[in-house]
Amino acid sequence: MFRNSYEHAQGLVLSKNSYIDSVTVFVDRVPAGTFLAQLKQHCGTMLPGRHMPHQHHWAMRFTLHQPRTEAFYLILHEFKTHLLNRADVALDLVTRKQSEAAILQGYLERHLVQRWHGQMKPGKRYRDTHYSAAKRSPNVIATYSDKPSKIDGAPCCHVEWRMKGAESVKRAGLYQLEDLVSFDHRAFWKDRLNLYDIPSGRSLEKLGMMIKGQPRRQKPWIQPLGRGLHYNFFVRIASVHIRKTASDEDGGEIRAQVLIDRYGAKWKKYLGPLDNVWLLPEAHSPRQPGGDD
Repeated sequence: MFRNSYEHAQGLVLSKNSYIDSVTVFVDRVPAGTFLAQLKQHCGTMLPGRHMPHQHHWAMRFTLHQPRTEAFYLILHEFKTHLLNRADVALDLVTRKQSEAAILQGYLERHLVQRWHGQMKPGKRYRDTHYSAAKRSPNVIATYSDKPSKIDGAPCCHVEWRMKGAESVKRAGLYQLEDLVSFDHRAFWKDRLNLYDIPSGRSLEKLGMMIKGQPRRQKPWIQPLGRGLHYNFFVRIASVHIRKTASDEDGGEIRAQVLIDRYGAKWKKYLGPLDNVWLLPEAHSPRQPGGDD
């Protein structure tokens, strides 16, 4: 009964931890092996450096998972120039138990809306992870709740915003590694955790009026069913549209994102924005993966 409850979802979150989960960096020369070994000490894991013989400006790239601030300073000290080609920002919404994290994940999947999503290929669920768009898209939201927090091992709903390609990373204000050191996590998520409610009640009725080309109508259209029963024609029309959209998606879930993608931005005013303050972390995360408090 609580699966769609805004108030209940708020009560599930004990704490919020945001951090840089992964970065891919292009550098202008091949470093010594000792440097890579030293860099690896300041990451959760690191993919081996790859030579880039076909790149005119860049000699090597490497990907750091759960990098700490020390890793960024090492790269800045070692290389004259570098390029950020990928950045994944993670948000762990910590709960009391895994079952509550799963409820929170379901709530976000239904209500979280990614801007400028309409031209992207629709996302899919792979095992317990939901992707907002195809994996090759420049911006993808990955959400899962079946793994513990990378900060302290607590149950959590993990939300990850994956930015792929230098242009996508730059649009988030990340031009170089210094920007990750001073990164404002709260501002980042405030602009991206856009929650919209599923139409119900009067909003559902107004949506039905819009669908039937009568958006200015004030009175409901009540139809008799017989035996003293009646139904609201506009509510029924809107409900049919929403159910039809849900039935076309994997799992048959009604998602705000799917409704907006299918019917356009004009549906947003009928969905109604929801406050996201309860999901926002501190501006500068005091905790990082790997035990830095």
